[in-house]
Amino acid sequence: MKKTQTIMYRRTRLIIKSDKNIRKGICESCGRKEKTDLHHVVYAYSTKIVKKNHLLALENTVELCYRCHRIANAMRIEDENSLIYGNLRKLIK
Repeated sequence: MKKTQTIMYRRTRLIIKSDKNIRKGICESCGRKEKTDLHHVVYAYSTKIVKKNHLLALENTVELCYRCHRIANAMRIEDENSLIYGNLRKLIK
């Protein structure tokens, strides 16, 4: 039976229907086991395209805890295609 899961993509709420959970509950940066969010490293598609195929919203994502997600968002620069992430793991330890 397919589960419905919610994901945000460019301030648009999308419902993903999938047999498996799209989140593991482990931050890919610090390794904490807690509630996580999917962080889009790059928004590769327009919202209009993603609304037609919700699974595209899962591309270019990393699963981060709240703290690491805030750090990653703060590290974005004006051009979404050239992000400065450095070594996020070192920054949060």
